[in-house]
Amino acid sequence: MSKYKASIFNYLFNSINMVMMIINGIIMVPVYFIYMPVSVYGAWLASGNLVAMIGLVEAGFSSVITQKMSKAISEGDDKTYRTLAGANILSAIIIASLIFLIGLGFAPFLSDIINVDKGYAHPVTVAYVIALLSAAIAIFVSLFGAFPQVWQDTKSVGIINTITNVCSICALVTGLLCGLGVVALALGYITRSVLNLIIQGTWIYKNWDRHMNGKAIFQMRSVGKLAKDCFYPFLSKMSGVFMGNSQSFIIATFMNPALAAIYDITSKIATCLYGFAGMTNGSFFALFSLTFAKKDKQESNKVAKQITMFFALSVSTILLYSICFTKPIIFYWVGLDKFGGMALLVMIVVSLYINQFKGFFNNILYTGGYINKSSIFDIFCLFSYIALLLATIKFLQQYSLPIAMLITNLLFAWLYVRLLKSKLLLDIKALGKVMAKALAGIVIPLVLYLIYPTIYSKFYLLIIYGIIFTIIYFGSVAFTNREILSYLKLRLKL
Repeated sequence: MSKYKASIFNYLFNSINMVMMIINGIIMVPVYFIYMPVSVYGAWLASGNLVAMIGLVEAGFSSVITQKMSKAISEGDDKTYRTLAGANILSAIIIASLIFLIGLGFAPFLSDIINVDKGYAHPVTVAYVIALLSAAIAIFVSLFGAFPQVWQDTKSVGIINTITNVCSICALVTGLLCGLGVVALALGYITRSVLNLIIQGTWIYKNWDRHMNGKAIFQMRSVGKLAKDCFYPFLSKMSGVFMGNSQSFIIATFMNPALAAIYDITSKIATCLYGFAGMTNGSFFALFSLTFAKKDKQESNKVAKQITMFFALSVSTILLYSICFTKPIIFYWVGLDKFGGMALLVMIVVSLYINQFKGFFNNILYTGGYINKSSIFDIFCLFSYIALLLATIKFLQQYSLPIAMLITNLLFAWLYVRLLKSKLLLDIKALGKVMAKALAGIVIPLVLYLIYPTIYSKFYLLIIYGIIFTIIYFGSVAFTNREILSYLKLRLKL
């Protein structure tokens, strides 16, 4: 399979799986409120943030091992490749075990930490433990997922993930119907992770000989070396998790779980949509690694420009539609009594927009081998974010989160760009033009929205408005981003 086709399959199946997550995290939310109060759902979100923070033990192993194995393949170093494969397997076992054991230590104190009502403390804690086990298994599987990535054989794994996500939703619905309440949410997660472990693990085992010249080499010292190499990625991931997966936990801890649910609902549409754009980082990670390993400046700039063009158009589209259509969606979804307001929405959407680019630039630096430098910047970004948050949360309340994120991400995205230019010798002006063109495409439809705000009093009027809005937007994109059309035609021929 070609590098481009493998990356495209990555993105395709990741997109399908994201749709499944949208069903789980958006479409099903009104159903959740039938079986549990808003405060309990907020407590579940906060406990999920805690699980994500505990998952920091993973320390960026998957990114580092993918980059190192890709480099070994490019250089034809079979022994190093098999040694890294063995280190990856041992690391997966150790890390998954640590995550579960560390997380269990928080279980007795969970209800007090996130301010959950006493009557719901037990089911929320049970759901947390099940979700914790699911997260440990999922990280174990994600480390094994480095193999199909470097093999550039991603189609089968994508199909497996799609099937397990469908089974997850079925398990969740069954749990709700059986009266399990918040525990049903965790049941969906554990179903997906266990099935992925069994099916994907079997697939990797059966295809091992086709892609590996012999068995993996198991050496504990290789695991130690890998852990040492992951120190800086750990700092980077710490920044990403705290800035991207701590909002519900922070609001539940400093304010209340109900407000955490409202913040999450207000940001949910944008978060899920930006998730599609963010998948560009993971989907094209191996492609970037293999390209930069060749040390061909011309090809590196070509690939970086093409992927940036696709990514910039994606995040600009999401910026536009999130601002213009989140409120009417929430109106029909759960009701505007659970909407945090347009001011909060715009702050969240813009801060996430900048965060996407910061993450994208960081990913390019990672794949180019400059892991330590980008990770150091990431940890300083986290410290800046925390400092701003603590200085403003008392006065700005929930608004302090997107404001602190926006300011810190703007500064550090600029610093990443300087590194891309000085270390990877990328043509920043060319990338900047691509990003500016993508942003220019949203100007006309945004002006339309300001003049004629979204109509949502009647559903058929919203549909008509959405169709006209979309036609105008795609016309604007075709005019301002003509190069993207040629790019898509070229890729579709592969």
